[in-house]
Amino acid sequence: IKLLSQNPNPQVVLVDVREPEEFQEINIPTSINVAYRSYPEGLAMDAETFFNTFKIRKPEYDKELVLFCASGRRASEALKIALEAGYSEVSLYTGSIKDWIRREEAGSTTPVCLS
Repeated sequence: IKLLSQNPNPQVVLVDVREPEEFQEINIPTSINVAYRSYPEGLAMDAETFFNTFKIRKPEYDKELVLFCASGRRASEALKIALEAGYSEVSLYTGSIKDWIRREEAGSTTPVCLS
């Protein structure tokens, strides 16, 4: 995740499914915000509705999505929606933003497992 935030891969999209207020408070650089609680169907929206709702382009279906939230619950639910919507490469940053904060504070460079 750290490497992706520092050297983005155009084939991988970091998707923060927390609410906009949470995202504004702290976020992982290069991640996009698709609030699951407010828009549980967000990743299933058509491209135009997605853009009008989130003011960003919808990730293409051939991209890998890495979903995360505060603790993993919302991201797990959003993963189901993403798979049902047609995304085939979807994973979870299991530690989510809490892990990111802990690692940033500790200056950790240990790799993070995705599930």
